[in-house]
Amino acid sequence: MDKFTEKWLRKRVKIVSKEIEKTGLMNIENLADSFRFDKRRLSNSYECPCYDDKKFCHNKNNVGVYCLLCSCPNYDASTNEGGCKIGNPFGTGYYYDRSVYNLPDIWDCSDCLYPHTKEQTMDVLNLVKEHVLDGDDLKKVLWNLFNGKLIGGEEEG
Repeated sequence: MDKFTEKWLRKRVKIVSKEIEKTGLMNIENLADSFRFDKRRLSNSYECPCYDDKKFCHNKNNVGVYCLLCSCPNYDASTNEGGCKIGNPFGTGYYYDRSVYNLPDIWDCSDCLYPHTKEQTMDVLNLVKEHVLDGDDLKKVLWNLFNGKLIGGEEEG
């Protein structure tokens, strides 16, 4: 994983763990709703450049997008260019140009909504809750989640 991606993932762990600590894991539906795009862009505009009115990460207006899995656990970061572990047919397959950061291009998943639905968000939060209730450290659980090691991969200890 390149340093840019690692830094970005560590920032996501901090943002998400802060929201989970604030909202709690007991009401998963409320917690899921706290990650809804239209809600986060109003109260957390500093978190993401896509919260700007003129930018969208998924579909034409981000309607119905939940931002918990901004870093998709199905994204295959094992190669520089990335890809989709589940072969979702809605990923474009084109590559996103990161040359301005002196980094290689990466897989563009902007047409995929699979990890960004309320149902998927709630499923993932229930999985996180299960791990935390079993005594696992929240930030470690989130790190494994965002690195694809909690869902369909090997967890890091």
